[in-house]
Amino acid sequence: MRRLVVGAALLLASCGGEHTAAEPAPASSRTATTEPVPSTRNIITEGVHDKRVGQPGIRMLRIEVDVKAPLAFQCGPPVTALQLSHWAIETADGSVQSNLQMVDACSPDPGVFVAPLVPATHPRDSVVVIAPTAATWLWMKYEQTAYRWPVRPPV
Repeated sequence: MRRLVVGAALLLASCGGEHTAAEPAPASSRTATTEPVPSTRNIITEGVHDKRVGQPGIRMLRIEVDVKAPLAFQCGPPVTALQLSHWAIETADGSVQSNLQMVDACSPDPGVFVAPLVPATHPRDSVVVIAPTAATWLWMKYEQTAYRWPVRPPV
């Protein structure tokens, strides 16, 4: 991955009508309610889901990259460093989850996460993955190089 410029960002992701604290609900759905907190046993499969802090839910992370590929690769074959198989999530106890599961509905065009990087291109791609609640670091490892980004808890 010589002479490859990579920028990555992490965001708590939401898709399919769910909203996180970083992504406020549309004004039409912001209404006061005296409804009891929904039970975690209830399974709701569509629509807007009101969640309260501390209530269990699936945590998703969006990984975004902004890459500038050189005119020609020095290594020969196309660079596969950014493919999802090279990414991992570390949790607070030090365990590493390396087989990240992409959320297809939230990742309509994953680009370099699933295909080799093409010379002389500038892709800006993103992918949403399911992450453990205790995630602390996002890792990208390729050959003898590793990069890591802190995973901040939801606000």
